[in-house]
This record gives sequence, structure tokens and C-alpha cells, in this order.
Amino acid sequence: MAVEPVVEILSFQGCPNHDRARALVERVADELAISADLRLVDVPDVAAAERVRFLGSPTIRVNGRDVEPGADERAAFTYSCRMYRTSTGLAGEPDERWVRAALLEALHTPKRHGDGEGLRPRDEEGKPVRRAGSDGCS
Repeated sequence: MAVEPVVEILSFQGCPNHDRARALVERVADELAISADLRLVDVPDVAAAERVRFLGSPTIRVNGRDVEPGADERAAFTYSCRMYRTSTGLAGEPDERWVRAALLEALHTPKRHGDGEGLRPRDEEGKPVRRAGSDGCS
């Protein structure tokens, strides 16, 4: 039996790429027919960025691992917009192939959080959340 992966999208309020990153995760999970526990994690300040090992907004983690290859080895954490070096150039969200690979790998790893069905946005405490539209990076 496959495990349900926990997908975290870490971002700060007003991130212009949050909605696209979320749509990417939802679309890829749907294409793969993977049920996942989606958690939206707000990173409100520099101290929180250091505490959660934030590499910039948005950051996508599947079962606690960043979807960008090699990103988990980084030690410099920042409270800023994140740019990804993808096969098509710089982008504000990760390469679709990275998200796909992370979700497929998660099917074979132990589940660390959550027990629900489908993509349900949750906050750090596991409570359902909804996020208002983004208004740009400042």
C-alpha cells in the first residue's frame, strides 16, 4: 500500500509565485493520481526563515525534503523570493520534473505527517487553511 506524502509549500505573505507553485503541485499530483496532504506554511520573518531552513519563497518540500536536487545541502537560509535554475532558465517555481520525481519517490517512503485524503491545505498545526491571492514580492 502506498503512503500519502506530505507536501509543504513554504512562503511569505505576498509571494508572487505561491499560487503557481501550488497549482504545479496540485496538477502533478492529479496527473500521477497521488493523494497528498498539502500544507501551506507561512514564513513571517527572518527568524522563522532560519528556524525552518527556508531557502526562499516559495519552497516546496515533499516528506520534509526540498524538491530541488541538492537543495537540502544548503546552509544559507533567506527571507526573500526564490529563483530556481530549471532546464528552461530561471523560474519562480521549481521544475515540474523535480516535483514529479519527489512525489513518486515519496510513495515508497514512510509518511511523516497527516492522514487525510487528497490535497487539503493545512497550517503548521494541521488545521485547514485557505490563502488569499498574492500581491507581489516586496
